[in-house]
Amino acid sequence: MERREKHDISPKETTSLLPKKGIIFPADSEKIKTELRLGELIREIRTEAQITQVTFAELSNTNRAGISRLESSREELIPEKDLPTLIGALYKIRITHPLIPLIEEKILTREDVQDKEVLREKIEAERQEKKWLITVHNASLPQTIKYLRLAERLPVKIFVKETEIGDSLLSVYDRELEKPSLHTLNKMIDTSPLDYQGKAAQLLRLKLFNKKIMTIEGLAQSSPGELVQYLRISKGFSQEELGKRVGLPQTEISKLENNTRNVLRREKIRNNIISWLEIAHDSPLAKCIEHKADNPDTKLPLPMIQGVTSQQYLLGNFTQKEFSPPLSKKDQDILQTMHTMKNSELNINKILQKIRELNNLSRRELSNNVIGSKGIEQIQNLEYRPFIPQDYTIMLYAHGLNYDIHHPITQLLLEIVQEQRTLQDGRKKKAKVL
Repeated sequence: MERREKHDISPKETTSLLPKKGIIFPADSEKIKTELRLGELIREIRTEAQITQVTFAELSNTNRAGISRLESSREELIPEKDLPTLIGALYKIRITHPLIPLIEEKILTREDVQDKEVLREKIEAERQEKKWLITVHNASLPQTIKYLRLAERLPVKIFVKETEIGDSLLSVYDRELEKPSLHTLNKMIDTSPLDYQGKAAQLLRLKLFNKKIMTIEGLAQSSPGELVQYLRISKGFSQEELGKRVGLPQTEISKLENNTRNVLRREKIRNNIISWLEIAHDSPLAKCIEHKADNPDTKLPLPMIQGVTSQQYLLGNFTQKEFSPPLSKKDQDILQTMHTMKNSELNINKILQKIRELNNLSRRELSNNVIGSKGIEQIQNLEYRPFIPQDYTIMLYAHGLNYDIHHPITQLLLEIVQEQRTLQDGRKKKAKVL
């Protein structure tokens, strides 16, 4: 029988505080907010997600004993400096969980928090990182490149100037005629709201090379070359760049990644690679690399990979539920209406008007949100004139309705515009032939 740690509570041993559908009504929210401690709320999310205390400790950059004390004690023991990381760990489990806003409120109202605004900013940064991770995971590479630009509501001219790529090349990427190089993609990431070394940026680089997130089982079975390649791409290095840093030509890095030459056996090279990938030499991930260097054809032992839930790299077993954005009933109904209109008549202008009406906004109110009092005529033209608006215009319209680039309604609007644009281009080509 498998041994379990004393304080590692199984999901089956905890009665859920949530209704079966996962919805908390206002009365329940108030009761939970006033009667339950921070540790109890965290334990509820952790056990519902079937995450052990050991794994959660790795995610929150602490130790299992500290998590156990937090969950069982009457005292809320997490120091202020560790609170953003704790929230980040909860986002990694399930950003859409209805208890998380209550946890944030409890944290931000603690008497010992010195600078609530700084803490709020750090928590918001963690939330945005997770939202981008969901968006990048669910979108194609060309869609994500478009989202990076539109998230800042940048017109094409400004974006191509800041990234130093031509607008014609950006059009090629948008139409999926060609992929950007890793160097160009890194420029786009650097210009965007993404954290350059964050996990959303890592996932975007992996998509460039058609690679999926490496699971823990995948880590155990990977060859030394496969693991180094995965970490190198995630970090944003080309083979040549990594080679220069560790003192090897590009061809040697290529041979390592193709498993034709195991240069990791050389301790100095191995240590240099671990250092340049910014992996702590005493970390579980570094131990995995060292083990694979000496035992390239064997699977990593289970005790070794159990500790590898990397704060720094995108490694782990994720479920589709973790990449599902939160939606209110109202937004679900709007999405359903959009799909119905899209299937019956592909007309972005009518769809925009319908979304505004379903949000109970007049054109004047929407105009004030987006452009100012002089923009009513522009809104009217957008909804009634038979032309296909630019993506930048769609983003401004969505922003006026309080939808950011991560919202499924914004993303469906951009998808509809692209479909209508493609259909129009096809008609023009057909007319030229005739």
